[in-house]
Amino acid sequence: YEMQQKLLPKMRIEAKDMIAPALRTVKEKWYALRKTSVYAIYQDFQSRKQVDSDEELLALIAAESDRRVDLIIQQDSDKLISRDLLVPAVCYDLLLENAELRKMCNTYQIRVMLHHDKGMSHR
Repeated sequence: YEMQQKLLPKMRIEAKDMIAPALRTVKEKWYALRKTSVYAIYQDFQSRKQVDSDEELLALIAAESDRRVDLIIQQDSDKLISRDLLVPAVCYDLLLENAELRKMCNTYQIRVMLHHDKGMSHR
């Protein structure tokens, strides 16, 4: 990355022009992660009433949520092919970390929603 930054001025190419498309892809994935709604998945499964227990519902929603997150950050196993070399690796690492944290938060959010629904049904 640093070597490319040194060579770009000699080639008379603006770094921002070369890196913009790759950064746009990272940005789009970041926003897609933010837009993934566990609550929408929860409502969808609730409306279908296809589960017998809250534990089964939790497992199904968590699996679907994780599947959606994985689709967003899906990367080839070969990082040299799937990552743009002009983008610092830390950008991709942060995206992946964000996705893993999102999965953990989604599981917690699902548990809170189930607990809340149980409390409302006992009233």
